[in-house]
Amino acid sequence: MRADVMIEIVVVVDKASGHSKVVYLCDIAPAGDSMDLFVAEDSKSIALYHHLRYDDAGRDRRNRAAMTYPDGRGEKLILVGQVQRALQLDAATQIEVSRAHLRLKAIPVDEWD
Repeated sequence: MRADVMIEIVVVVDKASGHSKVVYLCDIAPAGDSMDLFVAEDSKSIALYHHLRYDDAGRDRRNRAAMTYPDGRGEKLILVGQVQRALQLDAATQIEVSRAHLRLKAIPVDEWD
């Protein structure tokens, strides 16, 4: 399936250590679970995969870093990170530093090559 999606990119800093992390949010991510966000190595195209949609072969490809962009060319996908539905911020220990929106048109969601 191809979908238009918006991914929010949030930078969060730990108050005690000063370490920062990037969190990806999207409203098509399932509640209580996450999705994998991939980028194609050369074209920089984006693809999303729900964890629950992986079959054994898909899980094996993901674990071996052998995912390819689903357009038939076989371009390698690089795992960027996990996409969550909502930000789980502990205000006592974390600070949201910035937030940006990435609007994507017709990206593959759970498509296999």
